[in-house]
Amino acid sequence: MIQTVGNMNLMGITPSTASANSAASAAQIEAQSAQFDTMLKELQNKVEAAKAGEAPAETAKGAASTATAEEKARAQLEKRLKDACEGFESMLLSIMYKEMRNTVPKNQLFGDDNAHEIWQSMLDTASRG
Repeated sequence: MIQTVGNMNLMGITPSTASANSAASAAQIEAQSAQFDTMLKELQNKVEAAKAGEAPAETAKGAASTATAEEKARAQLEKRLKDACEGFESMLLSIMYKEMRNTVPKNQLFGDDNAHEIWQSMLDTASRG
């Protein structure tokens, strides 16, 4: 039993509003039922098509666009990874060449200067590219 205060129940709904709301909610329920039936029929058609080995045109088209987007994202990620790996390799080789040259005694006859070290560093960088 719903208690009323004045002309309204505890939810603030008058009897006339309640009857209007029940008619509107009945119409909403009927519309939702129709939408559900339509969606159910579409899904049943897709299942039957899948069982028959056919791919519905809209499903195949959506899957192709999704696959294409995934392939593009994967290709972009692979390119970024390759660039990062090449940069790391370049840095590693540069450090390795520098440390290897530090183990070789300096040339006392001709003398080593800063220009020779810069040239050697540039030569190392050019040989990797």
